[in-house]
Parts: sequence; structure tokens; C-alpha cells
Amino acid sequence: MLKAHYLTLSGVLAEGYARRTEYFRQLIALYKGDLVAVYWPEDTSEADVIAIVEIPDPTAMKAIELAVNESGVVQLRVLRLLDVETMDQARKMLPPYRAPGEDADLPPSIVR
Repeated sequence: MLKAHYLTLSGVLAEGYARRTEYFRQLIALYKGDLVAVYWPEDTSEADVIAIVEIPDPTAMKAIELAVNESGVVQLRVLRLLDVETMDQARKMLPPYRAPGEDADLPPSIVR
């Protein structure tokens, strides 16, 4: 999922929302990705645009993020969405963790 915030709206207002969306669709396609959906939230306090993107290569997604942010006109945040299977796998891999202020004895596997 992508969340974008325009620092200025003059460019997108001049170009048009449909044309800008099509440009981004083509940009994602350069990396064999798919722009699944684009939403323009009514409340723009967190984002002006929210997009669902499927792109196979996380490095390509980072390259797009860097290029967009480099423009100085848009702040883009990439939020990787995880499916339930991935969450359950992560749950099974939980490391021993001590919250700040709890007993300072570390498990032997963490002691350096």
C-alpha cells in the first residue's frame, strides 16, 4: 500500500487526477507491477492518495519510492501489507524480548 502526500497540488490540478493515475500505472508497470486500486480520501490529513500496488521486487518498489520522494513535490510512504499466513509464521518465530524496565536478565542466546 502506498500513501502519498502532495506538498503542492498545482501540478496534479493542472495535469488532472485521471492522467496522473495513468502515469503512475505505467511507472509501476515498468517493474512488472500492477496498480490495483487508487483512492483519493476525503480527509487528506494523512494522505492525498492511497494506492494498492502489487510489485514482485521490493528493491524496485524502493527505487520508485526514492524517485518520487526525490521530486520534492510528493512524500511517498510504502506500507508493506502482510497476509494472515505471514503473520502466523512471524508469530511462531517470536524472539525472547524484554520490555524496558523489566527484569534485566537476558536469555543466554542474546547475551554478547
